[in-house]
Amino acid sequence: PKELVNSPKNEIVKQFLGRHKFQLSLMTTTIKELFDKTKTEKKLSFFEEKNKLTSRSSIIDALDFFKETKKSNLKVFDRKSFVGYLYKKDLLDFISNLLKEKEKL
Repeated sequence: PKELVNSPKNEIVKQFLGRHKFQLSLMTTTIKELFDKTKTEKKLSFFEEKNKLTSRSSIIDALDFFKETKKSNLKVFDRKSFVGYLYKKDLLDFISNLLKEKEKL
């Protein structure tokens, strides 16, 4: 679905997506594409962490977590292993760029 949203194959698909392209982009982009993959020395336990995302979480999931927790970053896990942080600023920059792309259309 992500490829279809980001690179419609023809004009019919592009028109079909129309004004929903931005929302579809938020739903099909995963956290794995955005977060800081910097490892930490400390081993973090997937089960002990309350405020966590997985690398397959959507941007909408991340926005909800940031709103609930009021944190500036969230821990990201992949298959129960800590892989890095997602920073609110990076997420908001990504969304801002999506909006700029939408304005160009």
